[in-house]
Amino acid sequence: MEIDIFSVIFAITNFILLLIVMYFLMYKPLRKTMDLRHDKIKNDIEAAESLKADADDMKKEISAELAKSRETAQEIIARAQKTADAQKDEIVAAAKVEAQKMIEKAHAEIKEEKEKVIGEIRDEAANLAIYAASKLISESLDDDAHKKLVDKYIEEAGEVQ
Repeated sequence: MEIDIFSVIFAITNFILLLIVMYFLMYKPLRKTMDLRHDKIKNDIEAAESLKADADDMKKEISAELAKSRETAQEIIARAQKTADAQKDEIVAAAKVEAQKMIEKAHAEIKEEKEKVIGEIRDEAANLAIYAASKLISESLDDDAHKKLVDKYIEEAGEVQ
């Protein structure tokens, strides 16, 4: 088997031409596509990192707002509790005042009834005294003497108490 130099040179030349054609027809477009894809992936990663940073910032803001809302809710609850306590104290104070008024009114009514009963007893005692005295004396008293006798008896009855 003989190696023909012309055939070898021709094959090498064809191979080099094939490489040159492939370089221009295949490698450059493939390289361009790979660079575009690399840039797109890089941009997507940067966008994702930016979105993650934004999400972290939003999470921090939401956490701060939530904490602020909880604090506000606690303040509202505390104010409501203070208001309820103040209203309770006012109601208790008003009830005590009302109870004291009722007690004073009851004492006044009792005193009034006592005085009324004492007056009735005095009148009844005076009538009985007059009746007993008229029976004992067996004489009829005139109105002036009768009044003096009753007044004297009432004064003596008042001193005894």
